Amino acid sequence: MLNMKISSILILASFLWIAAALPAAADPHPESTVIVQVDGLSCPFCAFGLEKKLSKLPGAQSVAIKVDQGVAELTFAPGSRIDEDRIREAVRAGGFTPREIRILKPEAESPPQAESPTGTRP
Repeated sequence: MLNMKISSILILASFLWIAAALPAAADPHPESTVIVQVDGLSCPFCAFGLEKKLSKLPGAQSVAIKVDQGVAELTFAPGSRIDEDRIREAVRAGGFTPREIRILKPEAESPPQAESPTGTRP
């Protein structure tokens, strides 16, 4: 009976040691970035109010307001649902007019291209 307990403990310890040595898997749903053109941004105080409204959106991890470019850049958590209507509502609630909304898709890692016989890439 004691040997069985010791064997079980050794097997468990081995499993935990192997699991800890494995690299963490990459997130299958990387975070998404959304760029919103905003009319009416003219000062940092205005930007702060808009930032507060946008940061309350579900899944929003970070918000950067670029007053000089008239854009709000939002980063959403992996797997978050991005609702353009809610983004527009939040911009309006902040006192601004939303324009174009661009959702930037994370680029999948592409395999390296093979070199041609001449030493250049195709």
